[in-house]
Amino acid sequence: MKQHLVILSMLGSAALSAQTTFTGTPDSIIDAINWNNGLPTLTNQGTISSDAIWPSDNNLDGWDLVLTEGTLTDGSTSYLLNEIMGETKFDIQGGTWQRGGVVRLHGGATVSINGGTANLGGIAAISAAVGGGEDGGFTLNVANGSMTMNNVINFNNQENTSTINVSGGTLTMGNVSMDTRVIDEANTLFNISGGTLDTYSLRMSAADNNIVVTISGGEVSIGAGEYIPNSLDGITDQRYINFPDSSTGTLTIADATQLTFEEFHTNGTLLFNGSNTTPFDKVFSVEGSTLSLRASTQSLEITNATFNPATKEVTLRWTDTGATYLIESTNDLNFSENVSEISVDETADTTSFPGEIAFTFTDPGAAQKRFWRIKIDS
Repeated sequence: MKQHLVILSMLGSAALSAQTTFTGTPDSIIDAINWNNGLPTLTNQGTISSDAIWPSDNNLDGWDLVLTEGTLTDGSTSYLLNEIMGETKFDIQGGTWQRGGVVRLHGGATVSINGGTANLGGIAAISAAVGGGEDGGFTLNVANGSMTMNNVINFNNQENTSTINVSGGTLTMGNVSMDTRVIDEANTLFNISGGTLDTYSLRMSAADNNIVVTISGGEVSIGAGEYIPNSLDGITDQRYINFPDSSTGTLTIADATQLTFEEFHTNGTLLFNGSNTTPFDKVFSVEGSTLSLRASTQSLEITNATFNPATKEVTLRWTDTGATYLIESTNDLNFSENVSEISVDETADTTSFPGEIAFTFTDPGAAQKRFWRIKIDS
């Protein structure tokens, strides 16, 4: 009986790991004859590593597809449509996805840019499903490489939430010659934790809510088309840009001044930690047309501390926020007076513990008790 169970388990594992490889060059990916093990499905991952054609008016429905090399193209005009739906997973790890027509994402589809390049140029470079996408929203992940949407980015009337995550690489949205919205209607969430989101404009529909951009890292740049949240109360309408506590990200708006950013903060369309109750100048800093959090609003986590009483050597280790640090020490926890300061210099260990900094120094104090803290040096 145990042997039968093992065999069944092995068969199940084999079925889940089925793969198919595109063999046509540069024929249609929709034709099963161009794959060595049939068309891709969610349990039969397909890999394209050469030039290929994805004809217009043919959808990816329930596929698991990986592009590693070559160019996947369609040659369509701007109004022709392809859809990615049915929980399809499309992972671009290399090569180029070149699309001339509209791409419509819905139905739980996930598109990931982990390398290579994607160039989309249709009249609505990415559009949610007609009728509100009742079958589910989509997810777009940009972690490496680049994706450029050369035209209007139009998420029409989404009934379900779609999420765009940028953690590395570059996502470029909007044609610089067109004064048009790049976000339209409701339920579009942007999470920027690294890399760059570069958009001609960020214009939110005046009729719908739940359009939120969260900047925890990376860079967001809004061009001449401006940031127009169309809201008198961004918190109530759920149309805003939010900087969470400890964010290291930046927001640049073309020709913006500090007054511009202050006005957004006042009407709740630019928030710190989901709120605009803290005075602007207590949490934000503006340099030119670029906004970031003040150093004092960024928090650190100390992950390790050791003290050698014989040598008075102290080693502190903390998470790295990319800032400049200062060690402060005191005898009595009163960090407002009689405080010793040690600058964290290039001798700090930044390699032994990825994402952390370890710094060893000789404490100048002579008392039996000492207290240390790490300060982000502003």
